[in-house]
Amino acid sequence: MLLLVQEAESYKNWLLEALRIIEQSIGQNLNWLRSDLKSIYPEILNRTQEQSRNYKFIVSKLMPSAYRQKTDDQLCLKVLKWLHNQHSQTTDKPFAISDGGFAIYPDKHIPIIYFIPVSSQHSLLFLPLFFHEFGHYLYRYHRNEMDDLVKEFQEKLEDHLELSFEQNDDQSQKEREKIRIIVETWYEWAQELYCDAVGLQIGGASYLKAFSYHLRMNGRGAFQQKEIDLERSSHPVLWLRVMFLADRARTMNLIDAADQIENDWNLIAKTLGIRQDYFGYYTDQYFPDVIQMIDDILIETSPISFNGYNQAIEAFEESQHNYLQLLNLAWKKYEENMEEYDQWEKQMINIICKKR
Repeated sequence: MLLLVQEAESYKNWLLEALRIIEQSIGQNLNWLRSDLKSIYPEILNRTQEQSRNYKFIVSKLMPSAYRQKTDDQLCLKVLKWLHNQHSQTTDKPFAISDGGFAIYPDKHIPIIYFIPVSSQHSLLFLPLFFHEFGHYLYRYHRNEMDDLVKEFQEKLEDHLELSFEQNDDQSQKEREKIRIIVETWYEWAQELYCDAVGLQIGGASYLKAFSYHLRMNGRGAFQQKEIDLERSSHPVLWLRVMFLADRARTMNLIDAADQIENDWNLIAKTLGIRQDYFGYYTDQYFPDVIQMIDDILIETSPISFNGYNQAIEAFEESQHNYLQLLNLAWKKYEENMEEYDQWEKQMINIICKKR
């Protein structure tokens, strides 16, 4: 298996060991078949089926990241390796990247796969969006505790939504069904808002700006969706996520960045003639309980905070600075002079990836 960058070594080693275990298991099965003990045939069949499933999963889900590996992956892998090293949950966790929209395949027992658009793999500006995806792994790692906290919130939400009704009244039954759907939908929404908070806590202003620039041109659907589309949707409306991000950013003294992202989104909404309407899936009544839930989950998972890593710098030195400083410096350079930014970014990536 070809190893193009050092940061991919742990992933390669995990794959090789997993394949070795499958090969060893198959060898044992063959030896048992030669013994002609028919009483153990059902066990051999079960073991063979298990290893067949394992092999198919590795080939279909994990191997593509190894086959598509390029030397240009070094930028993303360095940032992710730094991020993993700052957290006890992932210090020794193998990982890889693959092509696709920003997403993650998180699991405690196998390597993490991060997905990133091809257009963003060679740019510093949108790498902070990895921090949101990292939040999904933290949630999965602490899932039992996280689900308990979300369930507590859902109970509060149900109290907000509960309506008076008569047992056989058709309209009341419809309202109760809607309440149930809204409460269930918030299981997914809670995780997304938590992951946004993780992205913000780790990336600071760099996450706010990456989030806004990457998603604000998604059209009307970023600001408002039909009620039927909200039902059991996996993500809250983007405009709602912006509201929570801006509010939390102000509590973290990122006031200028919060004002900027909120003003940008409000201006686009005004231009499109859109007003906020979440059809009961969100009202301001829920706000304090949502904030409390997110705060509690953040305490439980303890992601690093940009405050301890992002001292302002004017130039990046890999031996002296961390990658969070680099990402914030990139946004500073971009906003100061967009015309010269591409050249600066190219030079910086060449230095980081040791290209001369």
